[in-house]
Amino acid sequence: MFDLKDFSFKGDLDYTTSTTIILLQEQGHLGIPLNQLKSLKALTRAEFNKGHLLKVLNVLILNPNDTLAWNSLKRFKTFDQHLYFALFLLTKYPKNTHAWMHLKWTLKTCTIVNLDYHILLERIERAADHVFCNYACWNFRFFLYLFLASSGLDYHSLELTKTRLWCKKHPNDHSGFHYLFQLLLHSSDSTKEFDAFMDFIRDQILFYGPHEALLYHYRSLFRFGLQKSLLSHQHLIQLQNILETVVDSSDETVSRVFLNRFKHSVASELSSRNFIQ
Repeated sequence: MFDLKDFSFKGDLDYTTSTTIILLQEQGHLGIPLNQLKSLKALTRAEFNKGHLLKVLNVLILNPNDTLAWNSLKRFKTFDQHLYFALFLLTKYPKNTHAWMHLKWTLKTCTIVNLDYHILLERIERAADHVFCNYACWNFRFFLYLFLASSGLDYHSLELTKTRLWCKKHPNDHSGFHYLFQLLLHSSDSTKEFDAFMDFIRDQILFYGPHEALLYHYRSLFRFGLQKSLLSHQHLIQLQNILETVVDSSDETVSRVFLNRFKHSVASELSSRNFIQ
């Protein structure tokens, strides 16, 4: 595992001869000494190509968006450190797309012995907690879900449970509900899971009120149910009752035009089914 023991916390080391990553630790925070920034910023493509792993890592700690440094890092075969360095970097930059993409690359191209996937899941949840609508994080989580499924590990039910618990704590965050929808699309029992998802969002609306994320994903489920013929008459009645309540109690955070159109769509579907009957 990539460990803080691999760092040097002495700011007076000579950068050109040091064999450790130079960081300062002050009041619980990590940083790069100011007298080293000039050397790091002056690194050229030729110096990256010389294979100075620690210089590459130092640059990424300073600037996690340096594409050249990430590409240079891929040439080194210390795959365990690739994984744990990216996780370490994400504790500082939890929304950094390059770090999440590097984690994907590491899992797809490298064989890592005794990898504890619980560590990855714990870091994913921490990053999602810290940054609102962290889509880079959730995209990696879905990649990991598919990666584990392809490896013969089926934890679909557990992932549903964990994600619903997370969404209960973050009713305004669209990204978690998008992920739940992706799990629905990959379910082996879409009817049962659709019913559970409808009930889940309905309960959250009743508990939290008309939050934008909840209502927009309620509408997405409504449309999905229409396309896949999963919407029952009972679903439509529940939708109509919820929307009647929401229209009366909603504030300016949710567009009344959106609510009225949603309400009209549900009423039209109910009317057409009653006419057919």
